[in-house]
Amino acid sequence: MRVRLKLVNEAGEERIDHRTIVREVMINEDFVNPKNESIALGFRNKHSSGIIEMSIPEAEMLFREVNKKMHLIKGFKIFGTGGVIRVDSKGGKK
Repeated sequence: MRVRLKLVNEAGEERIDHRTIVREVMINEDFVNPKNESIALGFRNKHSSGIIEMSIPEAEMLFREVNKKMHLIKGFKIFGTGGVIRVDSKGGKK
């Protein structure tokens, strides 16, 4: 994952461009107040770590927008303990 930030403060403008690895996907459920539910991506690297947290509507919007553009991706590989799984642009496994 690539994290790119532009921060503006009284000292001026600061840009951060960093590559890191997503280590965990967390789903925060709130049974008492369902509007407070969120999805978080935890990332960690040698020099940085953090959490990107988004509400359920934000995650749904992100999913819809990525889903619209999936035809542009020719394929990707999923590496896991069971070996490599190749997935084509239509979601089919090879």
